[in-house]
This record gives sequence, structure tokens and C-alpha cells, in this order.
Amino acid sequence: MNTVTPSSSNCQTIDHIARDSTVILIELSEVILAFLTVGCVIVSRAYQATVYFHSNLKNLIRFYHFSLIAFSLTSGFTQLFHLVSPILFEGCDIPVAVCACAIPRIIISAVNMMYALLMLAIPLERTFATWTVGAYENRDGTLGVICGYFIVLISLAFAIPYNSDDFFSKKSTSNCIYDRFGIVTGATVTTFLILDGASLFLIFALLAYNRYKLTRKTYSLSIEFQLHQNIRVLNLFLPNLLLHTVAYLWYTLGNYYVPSFNLDPLKHRILVMLANCLPLYTFLASLRWLFVVRGERHRRRTCCERVATSRTNEKDLYFQSLQDQWSRQIVRAPARSGGGGIFSVGKAV
Repeated sequence: MNTVTPSSSNCQTIDHIARDSTVILIELSEVILAFLTVGCVIVSRAYQATVYFHSNLKNLIRFYHFSLIAFSLTSGFTQLFHLVSPILFEGCDIPVAVCACAIPRIIISAVNMMYALLMLAIPLERTFATWTVGAYENRDGTLGVICGYFIVLISLAFAIPYNSDDFFSKKSTSNCIYDRFGIVTGATVTTFLILDGASLFLIFALLAYNRYKLTRKTYSLSIEFQLHQNIRVLNLFLPNLLLHTVAYLWYTLGNYYVPSFNLDPLKHRILVMLANCLPLYTFLASLRWLFVVRGERHRRRTCCERVATSRTNEKDLYFQSLQDQWSRQIVRAPARSGGGGIFSVGKAV
């Protein structure tokens, strides 16, 4: 697909659109969001070093952060180039060859595929953890690495053929991203939304199952830890998945409806830019995860400080915890008719 929008139909129109204040403001905001996203990811990676996640999950998060950085740097530098082009050039000197846009388009297309697949891979990883509950914590992170690289290969296998015509195109474009709105088409994004729907269903099903298992009280301490970990991880990732779904729903509606509007080239370009909420999504997703790992690290430090400053020795602390657990079991035990044995609780007078 090498369709060029009416915005590049003549030199005067190109120059008018490139210098429009609204277009410049949106491009500038996307550049700022891109580099803020990179900063948020770097800081969250530093915080995450002290937060516990299973090795498989850590590797999937690493690939997710890589996709955020890849998209942000590609989008940010591409928009930065288009932002300064009207300063350096005029009229027909502003457009660039479509073949020069091939690499950025491939990266953006591949990363969008990675987003959707990683949103599905994380609940699938928790599904495997639930299936092998009790023994999963002893496994290494090989599965996460294999899954991550597999997602990268699938994404590139989708993105390269999708944008392959750009390498041989002799056309020019005034914007690598917006002159061909739908680098990821509406049909493709709809497929991503279906994947998000499957991910949401899986997360809610896993949350319900793990909470049900916790109420059964027929497991060891290691299994209880794994069940709590499953619920914790799913609750942490659910808002990011919802954010991803809303962003792609907005993008899909833009793909379907904006081209149908009979607008002049400038208004068409502005609507297309507003429909592309992916730079905002990457920033909000990275910022939200930064707050997540920062909060997790704060809770971990607070817990450690309480234990370190406690004046109760370890033996008393251990037996006190056992006594508390035993007391809870007695309270939860159903009342029995008749006398009872040595563990029966007398009726208060």
C-alpha cells in the first residue's frame, strides 16, 4: 500500500499543512510523549529490579518494555524530523521518499502486533502457573524468553510483507506516518481487539479460579503463595490491558470513519493525527507501570522495616503466627452437636 492522501497533492498544500499551528502542536506533543515514555520505562526498570516477579514474567515484561521503547524512539524521531522539515525546507522540498519511510513503518507495524500478543502472553503465562501450581516457582525463565522471541518473529513476519512495497516505491510523502493512515489497517486492529477480548476473558477467569482455590484451604503454603502471586500479577496487568483495549478501539474507529469524511486536506490531516492515540497509549502505559513498581517497592520496604524494627524475637514471632492461624481455624470450624474431643471449644458462660 502506497496510497498518498490529498495532503501531498501539490506543493502549496504540503507547505500549508506542514506549517499549520495545530499540526505542529500535535507533532510536538507526540515527540514529547515519545521521550517521556522512554524515560518512564528506564526509571521503572530501575525500580523493578527490587520487585519480585517470576523469571518468565520478568522476561515478558522486558519484551513489553522493549516494544514501548522501540515504538517511542521510532515515532519520536520520525515526528521530530517532520517537525523541523518546514524550518529547513519549503514547498516540494518538504516531502521525503517513501522508501525512506519503510523502516519506521515496519517497526511501528511490528510493535503494534507485539503489544497485542504480549497482552495475551502474560495471562497465558499465569494460566501455565495456575496449571502447574506448587511447582511453577522452581522453574527458570526459559519459557518467557522463548515466548518473547517468538512474538518478535511473528510481528516481523507480519510487518515486513505488509510494508514491503515501500522499499521499491518511487513516490514521495510529506509524513511517513500520517500520509498513509492505517500503517496498521482497521481490519488488523480489529483482530488485535479480538485478542484483547480473549485476554480480558482469560484474566477474569483466572482471577475467579484462583480466588475460589484460596477459599478451599486444601493446599500447602507454597501453593498458597503461588495462588496469591497469580492474583497479584493479574490485578497489576488488568489496567494496562484495559488501557490497550480502549486505545485500539479508538484507533479502529478512526481507521473506519475518518477516511469517509469529505474534508479539505488540512482538516483531514488533523483528524487523522487525533485518531492516532498510540503515542498517548505508550506514555500512559509506561507511566502507569512506573507507579505500579514504585508502589510495590515501597510496600516491600515498609514490610521489611516493620520486621527489622520489631523487638519480638524470631521464635516468638513464629509461634505467634501459628497461634493466630490456629485461632482462625477454630473460629471457622463448624459447630458440632454433642460433647466433642480435646479440640472442642466450650460454650461461653
